Amino acid sequence: MRSSFLFASDRRTGIAGERKPAIDCYVDCVQSPAEVYEDFLVRWQFRPWTAVLLAEAGIQPGERVLDLATGTGIVAREAAPFVGVRGRIVALDINPAMLAVGESLPQPAGASIEWIEGDAAALPLPDAAFDAVLCQQGLQYFADRPAAAAEVRRVLASGRRALLVVWQPLINNPVQEALNAAGRCRVGVAPLATAFGLGDAAELGKLFESAGFADVTVTGRELVVVFPSRAEFARRMVESVAHVVPELAGLDSSQRAELARAIDEDTWRILQSHAWGGGLACPMAVHLIQAGAG
Repeated sequence: MRSSFLFASDRRTGIAGERKPAIDCYVDCVQSPAEVYEDFLVRWQFRPWTAVLLAEAGIQPGERVLDLATGTGIVAREAAPFVGVRGRIVALDINPAMLAVGESLPQPAGASIEWIEGDAAALPLPDAAFDAVLCQQGLQYFADRPAAAAEVRRVLASGRRALLVVWQPLINNPVQEALNAAGRCRVGVAPLATAFGLGDAAELGKLFESAGFADVTVTGRELVVVFPSRAEFARRMVESVAHVVPELAGLDSSQRAELARAIDEDTWRILQSHAWGGGLACPMAVHLIQAGAG
């Protein structure tokens, strides 16, 4: 398995276009789950990984790109300048609240983004409509992954490509492994089990080969993601994953804050070992799936 090692903070390497004005991710205000996701996970975790995905995708001017499971649209926004005004960007997600937050953000340079609510297993899109399908950390949440892989193949034009990223197992993501263990101890469920539950490279390869793709490769990528505050990390992580973990969604804000304090205590040693100034330098690892539509 080929692997590369990068170091990233909130930078713009290889990425053009505007982003919304910076919002302090620790402001005490009432935010929806989608807004919390955008302000914390997207801003600090997913944006650096988007640069990796787009560097591998090699998006060209005029291309038609589908950002599948777009969330609040980080991949779509960063891809828009690459395709330019002659290209097309479609951002699709099953969650209307995520799409609403994405649509509310400033429009980047390049292609205007089309926001579509839809299910990955039954895409409301025509055959052979795209030159590239990109998906960052969405595949593991699809209820019917074989159907979703077949749909990705259907909407790709002949000879074009799909690139998807999923987390490697928790053992290769030590900070998240510690958070998951602490969450399981405190609330009786593993809060990151689904997010990091599709880590078998061979299984991923077979999934896309069975969907009719050619030249399927699954390779490793590693990145050090820098979060700005070691002291606030556990609290913001609890808030960010609460909307996808029923046991956390049912807690009120004070209960989530208390849980975060307990998790911070449980994970103190490993978090301190990754402290970087006042922040946290978090080593993370993903599988990059590349599949050609022959």
